[in-house]
Amino acid sequence: MDDPVINQLINNTVISEVDIQNTREYLEKFPKKLKYWIKLALKNDEKQSWKVAWVIEKSIGSNDILLKPYLTKIINRLEQLSYSHQRILLKLLLNYNLTKKQQGLLFGASETIWKNVNCKSGTRYYALMCLFSISNNYPELKKEIYNLLDNYHLKSLSPGIKRTIIIKKKRNFY
Repeated sequence: MDDPVINQLINNTVISEVDIQNTREYLEKFPKKLKYWIKLALKNDEKQSWKVAWVIEKSIGSNDILLKPYLTKIINRLEQLSYSHQRILLKLLLNYNLTKKQQGLLFGASETIWKNVNCKSGTRYYALMCLFSISNNYPELKKEIYNLLDNYHLKSLSPGIKRTIIIKKKRNFY
């Protein structure tokens, strides 16, 4: 499918040069293009998929109706993508009111990502933020999350993220 915005994105090595406002307007004008974009964003192509996911995350607002039909597909694909790619999609998912089923799927994926101490700190941070967000709707999950915040899971984090999580742990559990 020929898509001028995607072609520009793929051929441009500096993704910050993409005009987010024009991209948003483009998607509103051609909403069927989003299906193609989601398909590209969920591929495991390290050269283009994460770029498309980044543009989607930046150009589509919180709880936007355009993306709602694709949320379950995004959640189901999370664990199969690279760490940086996961981080972008976790950030995106934090901006949505998910159904019970989607929250359950996201909780499982986020927990798996968080437990992977070899995963990048930023990705694990956003996975934990998803867990915290879901626990706001299901307080009974807080004990489970608290148990995931032990030294084993914290020691591999970067100092800044570790400090931020310790502060959030104190706010949420003490």
